[in-house]
Amino acid sequence: MPPTRALTMANNGNRRRGEKSSSSENRSQSRRTGGSSSGAAGRASGAAGRSSRTGGDSTDRCRHYKRMCNMVAPCCDSIVCCEIGHDSAGRCRTKLDGNLHWVRFLVCCECNQRQPIGNCCRVCKRSFGDYGCPRCRKWDNKEAFHCDYCGVCRKGNKKNTMHCEVCNKCYPLSLGGASHKCSTDSKCVGCQKDTQRSKQESSTMACGHVMHKGCFLQRVQKNFNCPVKSCRKSVGNMKRWNKELAKLAEKQRKENPIVIANIICNDCRVSSKVRSGGNLNQCKNCGSFNTARRQ
Repeated sequence: MPPTRALTMANNGNRRRGEKSSSSENRSQSRRTGGSSSGAAGRASGAAGRSSRTGGDSTDRCRHYKRMCNMVAPCCDSIVCCEIGHDSAGRCRTKLDGNLHWVRFLVCCECNQRQPIGNCCRVCKRSFGDYGCPRCRKWDNKEAFHCDYCGVCRKGNKKNTMHCEVCNKCYPLSLGGASHKCSTDSKCVGCQKDTQRSKQESSTMACGHVMHKGCFLQRVQKNFNCPVKSCRKSVGNMKRWNKELAKLAEKQRKENPIVIANIICNDCRVSSKVRSGGNLNQCKNCGSFNTARRQ
């Protein structure tokens, strides 16, 4: 065999052996990197599973309250942002709302330190909120106060609220709390929820029924009478609105055909006949526009 041909075959063999060795090294390296990446993914998924079981990261801030602490649920020993987040998650059968006195430990969102109940962190000294009530387990940056008679925390300023010992409820002075009509019924006639232990402000209407402030404002945008069918009285003093309502009633009589309608007043319960051009009809006895047509 010529020496040039032998040298060429030797070089080709060395090149093939080099390619095989490099390909084997690449396969082994890919197996090592693939195994490490799958292991990291497994560890990450396991950490995510543990985080979901414990209610998330303890440094996550609450969406419902502006505060710098999370609670340790005593029923499942999970870290939750608040009672709303615990009950809406559905991982625990026990409802934390209404049973916050069971909570014994908090977790600071700044240093992630678990500690007993308090208004500031014992390690980093970070305040949990502008307002703190260890008795009710409430921490928030909104203005609030604790009513010793009701035994719960109320939103707003204590100076603008009065507590009625007969009703055993707090009423805002802006909604006529000082001149309210006492009522022993604590259910809101708008949403049928209890107002005595509610976080929302409530007020008593002129008829004596109780409504949350939010339900009251939502009601008066459409109607100015009580939502109870057996009552239907005006929610307050409507004399200041009678002039505007009289102008609208006169406009209805000009734009629509006039008919003689039998009406009954929801305030004084007196029936009368009036010239009507729409749904605004004034009572001849008390002057109220809170009337209804009789069939």
